[in-house]
Amino acid sequence: MAAGMASVSALRSAGTPAQDAAEAILVADNIVKRFETPDGVITAVDHVSFAVKSGEFLTVIGPSGCGKSTLFNVVGGLIDEYEGRVTVAGDTVRGPHPAIGMIFQEESTFPWRTVIDNVAFPLEISGMPKKERLEKARHFVNLVGLD
Repeated sequence: MAAGMASVSALRSAGTPAQDAAEAILVADNIVKRFETPDGVITAVDHVSFAVKSGEFLTVIGPSGCGKSTLFNVVGGLIDEYEGRVTVAGDTVRGPHPAIGMIFQEESTFPWRTVIDNVAFPLEISGMPKKERLEKARHFVNLVGLD
């Protein structure tokens, strides 16, 4: 690993791996992601495993440059060429998955759109009819009290 770089490693959930995986909606199993650089290979994510059950939240905390974003990009299907396996509801993730949504650190709303239109945007690009996507967006905006 290059000097000054940390890596995400050894994240585990509380139960046994088999028990957690059987009950989980999201499973990351032994994820390893390395990058080739002019200074050699950097291991950004090092043997990370976790299982998230329905209704649970997972938080990954670490210093800048330790591999958190890389891990989430692997889980979200945005990065390939890694070791290990990611599954959502038993389906192996091989690229962007319709059951995975990501919220990025940077602001990612469109200032010319309303709250409803911003919330509905992913449904719009997925091809959902306008009436249905606006109904769904209103539901979630109301759910969090932004109406």
